[in-house]
Amino acid sequence: MWIKTVNKAITAEGMNLELVAGDGYFYFVGPGTENLSTASVMVYRLNDLSLDQWMTEAREVARLITNYEDERDGRY
Repeated sequence: MWIKTVNKAITAEGMNLELVAGDGYFYFVGPGTENLSTASVMVYRLNDLSLDQWMTEAREVARLITNYEDERDGRY
């Protein structure tokens, strides 16, 4: 699997996130990720997770961003 494959699936679900590689880990970038301490996934290789698992991680980051923005804007 390629990182491009994961990012294409993320985009297809309408999430404004991108998976990028760090040094021995991966992390998501996009609007709102700077407010999270949990946008990183501590795996050494992309193929340590399946595409479904990467999508679960991306959905969780997107959910955390939405929750943060809702709290910040007083929607809770």
